[in-house]
Amino acid sequence: MPVSIAYTATHTWAFDQLLCDIWLSSDITCCTVSILHFCAVALGRY
Repeated sequence: MPVSIAYTATHTWAFDQLLCDIWLSSDITCCTVSILHFCAVALGRY
């Protein structure tokens, strides 16, 4: 979250390329896992 807050506040990327790659990978992975988790919970309740 601190990386996202810094990027949102400044509208520029102030970190190196490695941190950018790590941040993008983890952000996409966590969002996908969250969506799949909600689908699994909905299927379980059905």
